[in-house]
Amino acid sequence: MYSCGNSLDTTSLFLAASLSVLKVNGLLGFLIQEAFFNITTFEDIRKRVLAKKILRLVDYDKAFKGLVTKAQAIVVENNASDPNDIVECCSENNVFNRTLDSFKENPKHIFNFWTNETEAKVITQLYSIKHITLKDRANWALGIVTGNNDRFCSNEPQSDYVPIYKGSDITKSGLKAPRTKLTKIL
Repeated sequence: MYSCGNSLDTTSLFLAASLSVLKVNGLLGFLIQEAFFNITTFEDIRKRVLAKKILRLVDYDKAFKGLVTKAQAIVVENNASDPNDIVECCSENNVFNRTLDSFKENPKHIFNFWTNETEAKVITQLYSIKHITLKDRANWALGIVTGNNDRFCSNEPQSDYVPIYKGSDITKSGLKAPRTKLTKIL
């Protein structure tokens, strides 16, 4: 109904619904969890937002007690975007400007507003160079949050358990032996 793609997350639904009733030249400000700006699930709604004029992106860090995620904000004006539109980016006491186009060029339309224009150009340059990715070459997990590691993790090899590798276990010459526990495949 709201053209949010695969996301049924309330962030996508409320943002899309708000955009659909926003008057021309109207302003919309949303305080959103950090995931909105960089997780694939939100790519479709980010594309819709990129069609509008984004005025400001703000990182408030961990503004609320008891929440693990950062509080971040977006301010949008309901007008068609121009690739040269300037977006004010506020992160960690830094304020700098980026072009709207610099976000459109990112893989998955990620809003990496914590990087300045120079850093964004370096990232774009790196992606323009021929490279190999791990897509279709590796199985991935976002991490283990079991709430019950004693039940789901083991230090000893067991049937249906796989090793857990951390970033520090990856080297130029291959994988080190994992130093962490094993986890059960669920």
